[in-house]
Amino acid sequence: MEAEIVYKMPFWGRYLLILLALVISSCFLYLGLSFDTLMPGEPKIIKVFFYLVVFIGIGSTYRLFTWKTITYFKASKLGMYFPCPLLKTCNRKFLFVPWDNIENIKIGTFISGGSGTTKGVSIDLRISLIDRNQFFPYLFLENEKEWQTVGFTDVFLRKKKAIEQLNKIKNKE
Repeated sequence: MEAEIVYKMPFWGRYLLILLALVISSCFLYLGLSFDTLMPGEPKIIKVFFYLVVFIGIGSTYRLFTWKTITYFKASKLGMYFPCPLLKTCNRKFLFVPWDNIENIKIGTFISGGSGTTKGVSIDLRISLIDRNQFFPYLFLENEKEWQTVGFTDVFLRKKKAIEQLNKIKNKE
């Protein structure tokens, strides 16, 4: 695989998440240690909750230190490569899709975790049902369609720049 561009979480992104987890853990540790002074008469279960958040934060920090950098996708003059989210279910690490089977690279609107929406990179792919189920298991479509739309909404992905670069590589054919 000869990738020209690799789209992944930036180096500083992981450390920003580590810093955020440490700051939150430190705040809750302070609340737990000074619980009797700051909140006299409150139930002790709240103090236990504060320490539980500290424990989760420290575990998250450790997990972030050992975390492999997330690769969103790769692109070359031949096409795009999409990583398998669950390597145990895939027969290969990356799905290669040639440029002939890629259309409509643009900014799309996607439903976010709550009731809102978020912007992301939207790409239409012509892939088999087996590949779609292995490499994009989060797509909720049950039936086989000729084109599948996939999206990447991560906060660290520079959407406009990625779209410009992908369209530039695709149109160089």
